[in-house]
Amino acid sequence: MKVAVFSDTFDQINGVAITYKHLVEYAQKNNLQIDIYTQGEMIDTVEQLGSARVFRFKPSLPLKFYSELYFDLRLPNRRILKRVKQEGYDLIHSAALGSMGVNAMLIAKRLNIPLVGSYNTDIPKYIYPRVEKQLRFTGKTIPKLISKPLEKLAWKYIKAYFRRCDLTLTISEYNKVILEKLIKKEVGIFSRGVDTETFNPAKRSLEFRQKHNEVLAVYVGRVSLEKNLEILVDVFNKRPEVKLVVVGDGPFRGEMEKRMKNAYFTGPIYNRDQLAMIYASADFFVFPSETETFGQVVTESLASGLPSIVSDKGATGEQIVQGETGFIFSSREDLEEAMDMLSNSSRIRHEMGLKAREYALTRTWDSVFNQLIVNYRSLIRTQAPQKQIISIPETRATSAINV
Repeated sequence: MKVAVFSDTFDQINGVAITYKHLVEYAQKNNLQIDIYTQGEMIDTVEQLGSARVFRFKPSLPLKFYSELYFDLRLPNRRILKRVKQEGYDLIHSAALGSMGVNAMLIAKRLNIPLVGSYNTDIPKYIYPRVEKQLRFTGKTIPKLISKPLEKLAWKYIKAYFRRCDLTLTISEYNKVILEKLIKKEVGIFSRGVDTETFNPAKRSLEFRQKHNEVLAVYVGRVSLEKNLEILVDVFNKRPEVKLVVVGDGPFRGEMEKRMKNAYFTGPIYNRDQLAMIYASADFFVFPSETETFGQVVTESLASGLPSIVSDKGATGEQIVQGETGFIFSSREDLEEAMDMLSNSSRIRHEMGLKAREYALTRTWDSVFNQLIVNYRSLIRTQAPQKQIISIPETRATSAINV
């Protein structure tokens, strides 16, 4: 079995990228032929990682639409098409809805290769916070009027995309219900695991705690408005005795850093051991995002022995046992009550932290990927396609990668 996985963000720091990096490790360990196709910057490259490879393609006609993300306006990318045709894959798995995802869909259909699509990001819910930020001076009415048609358009795109997939997977029951209603097809679960050796309470650092000797909360993730971080600015400024450690970067970081009275901003952390140390050295985790389709950082925090506070909107609450491994809040008052309870009682933090760790130990990456491989093989058997070889005219844009 030979599989190509397409991702827009493989080289970034987010839950989706972390998942597919673990998939590459799993492929190496089990000698599976799984290749990653993602965007590159300067030139097309290939990285060999045991039985797996990472192909990075420079966009042909890039349009920057968000921070370091680009949409390639020339679709399908003929260099990618040529490479996929040469490799002879049994299955294509799209983990993207940007231009790499469109490439995956177009190429799979053109070469008659079974297509798996993963729904990882709640794109429609990202629209309003960004529109509102740009048009904040106009009040709330105009951003809402502009956002609504854009959100409808996003849902139409998602529906059209996944109706073209032979198998659709998502990462939580919350999203499974939404997608099945939208595309009128059965949707499977491709959940997430956690590395409980790396993310471990034993990584706690006395040196770090000596530098930050207050009650310590931690947020890990993109520092952007769609993560609902405004609420943290307000509630932590009312509690200067509790320090917030913010791990990550994004367009809201500068403003958030200026406004917060007692916070430490680490910037992005690429070293997992360093990240694990910060988790384990904190007292509790707080994650107010309302747009998550899963929330990988929540699982990492639980593995690190931290009680976690999450929103009741989105899918993060599926990982929390209310009052045992953390708290699920539905209002600012709920959030403040949970913070005060954890801030004021080391006994409660300790008891909930033990239960959080116990839960995380049941979520291994191997079990997640074992089920994914079962899904791959089942789809290949049921589709059993007769691949059609497409003639691709030779142009400058179709030169192969030098491997």
